[in-house]
Amino acid sequence: MKLERFAELEKKIQLVIERHNLLKHDKEKVEARLAYKNKESEEVKKQLEKILKDRDVLRKKLDSLIEKLDFLESA
Repeated sequence: MKLERFAELEKKIQLVIERHNLLKHDKEKVEARLAYKNKESEEVKKQLEKILKDRDVLRKKLDSLIEKLDFLESA
């Protein structure tokens, strides 16, 4: 009877070890995916910053052109 309990305990411990290994592997995959997504997010932020800067430059150029046109109309 006691040997059976040890065998049962051994099976349960082996199951816990297997589950632990699976969870560890899943955690590593999730961490790798998170790192990739963080990198991707940073790239998108940089692109957005560039787009916003370009938009501001264009806005200033357009404002300047409008001012020149207004000056021509008032002259």
